[in-house]
Amino acid sequence: MLNQGRLTSKKSMKKWVVLALTFMLVAFSSLVPVVSAAAESDIETMKNSSVRVLITQGGRLMGKGSGFVIDDGKHIVTNYHVIEAVEKKGAQAWVALGRGRDMLRALEIRATSQANDIAVLSVDQKLAKPSVKLVHRDDIKAAETVIAVGFPGTSDQVDEDWLNAPATPTPGQVVQKLRLGGGAHMVQVTADINPGNSGGPIFNSRGHVIGMSTLKGRSSSLNYAVDADEILEVIKRTNAVAEIAPPVGSTSGNKEAPAPVTETKPVAPPPPPPEPFYQNPMVIGGAVVVLILLGIVGFMMSRKKSSPPPQMQMPMPQQQIPQGPPAAPKPTVAAAVRHSTVTGVSGFFAGKTIEMQSGRPLIIGRDPQQAQLVFPADMNEISRVHCMVTFDAASQTFTVEDRSTNGTFFVNGQKINGQARLRSGERFYLSDPAHLFELRAD
Repeated sequence: MLNQGRLTSKKSMKKWVVLALTFMLVAFSSLVPVVSAAAESDIETMKNSSVRVLITQGGRLMGKGSGFVIDDGKHIVTNYHVIEAVEKKGAQAWVALGRGRDMLRALEIRATSQANDIAVLSVDQKLAKPSVKLVHRDDIKAAETVIAVGFPGTSDQVDEDWLNAPATPTPGQVVQKLRLGGGAHMVQVTADINPGNSGGPIFNSRGHVIGMSTLKGRSSSLNYAVDADEILEVIKRTNAVAEIAPPVGSTSGNKEAPAPVTETKPVAPPPPPPEPFYQNPMVIGGAVVVLILLGIVGFMMSRKKSSPPPQMQMPMPQQQIPQGPPAAPKPTVAAAVRHSTVTGVSGFFAGKTIEMQSGRPLIIGRDPQQAQLVFPADMNEISRVHCMVTFDAASQTFTVEDRSTNGTFFVNGQKINGQARLRSGERFYLSDPAHLFELRAD
């Protein structure tokens, strides 16, 4: 009789497990359409937030680019080089919402930064398009997925009705964050940027803008975007309001108010309250799964006899023997060093400056999986991992370690064998003097 009871208990437990797994499969299968629909909806929202910018003069088309909407459809952000003719030659900028004169909305310049290639323009009629949310520099992560959205010129050539063509999304990844010699903070991405994409937004996987398409690299898969913090600094000089994306893990963002201006502006109505979290299908499905798992654990634990937990011997903390008062730290010249940088003097990275941290190596080469300073894949004279540069704050010197096939050299042409120590202001090059770099610590 005892064995028969145990057999009945085991069969009952198996039934509970099978039933629980069935519920879990049903819950997850109900979530799949919701997640898929949300992803498709995000892409459409990204495309709808992007606009085509046209430049005309005397009824003739002079140029075109892309842009994106901020401030509830009242302002547009694009590259300065897209609207440069408006400021310097008296041309007119428009937002094109389709074919026909009635589909054009006039733009006026509100603030520009020629050095950082940013322009903020106001629209003569509010656009019925969603505003983007901008991501702060610290929330941009290397290797995260991004999507560049815009109106590349190649699509205009194959589409006869190109003014009605929708924005084109191009996927890629963040390679690294860097700072150009002039001071602009940039994001290097693998998403392809073609003529006509200039000024278009680059979104992360959450649908928030990390930067704006600005420069096309020598390789089609290595391109550059001015980051969102640089854009925010220019927006602050206008009466526009930019919405900031919440950090990862947060549920709500905020709007960055503009700098004080002489003219007044009506206070915008508060945004509608967010949907209650308990109505979200993903939250409901997750709760169902958690309850099922808790039920299974509780049932299985109830079948076991409770036994006292084993006694664990806690290790006694080691007693520190006092050795007298701590010695005062010795002053070092390293405290005076605020920045250590590698700057491209000539070649692919000419004019670009990369900041370094003491003791953290900077790898230069063609392999984006290992190098932080990545050359185009078709530059075969550069090895996949060509060299490694490390800064030592204590001695204020740099160590350059060669790991290449074609060599790393001092500026006088002498090859670096293994490792070499260089001081601030000294230079080295990779394979050929055309790829020259300078080290700085100040």
